[in-house]
Amino acid sequence: MGKGWARSPIDLMEFVNLQYPLSTFIDNRLLVEALTWGTTLVLVVPALRSLVRCPTDITLLHCVSLLAVLDLLFFYHRSYDAVVLVFPMAWALSPIVPRSQSWPVLLTLALFSVPLDGVLLALDKLSFIPAWLSSGPVWRSFVLPCQAWALLIIASWLAYCLARSEAKASRGHYDTRQTITCNGTADF
Repeated sequence: MGKGWARSPIDLMEFVNLQYPLSTFIDNRLLVEALTWGTTLVLVVPALRSLVRCPTDITLLHCVSLLAVLDLLFFYHRSYDAVVLVFPMAWALSPIVPRSQSWPVLLTLALFSVPLDGVLLALDKLSFIPAWLSSGPVWRSFVLPCQAWALLIIASWLAYCLARSEAKASRGHYDTRQTITCNGTADF
């Protein structure tokens, strides 16, 4: 995003893609794009590996959840596009998903439950936030784009959990009694 990518801090606050927070401390647009591409490519690997196996049920929802979050991180999006986070929320609220895996997603998704950009702007205008903080690099690089950082945390966690479950499945730690193949037949 760099200098001149948006008109004001208010415009920047609404971005939820990874380019905005990276551009606050990296002034090279090409490097920001490369880092965004690289991060997305690394995090999409577990979903692609799972999708090759034609997953069903919760694994499919897990893959769709990761892909939805990566879409928000990679492509130009504003905060209102975050409605696709319903997929990771559904995954995390599923009774099949262990609580140890779901609570980090739900906790991070809480940042999207309020119009955070408006709240931060209002708090700043009402002087609830000291000027030295609201005009500094921490505010600009980490507080204002906290939803973009939250997406990166969610995507990383979903990718980790998916890779971990795939590793367990490849070692034979899954129930093979109800395997559904890609051609629609069931093996019981």
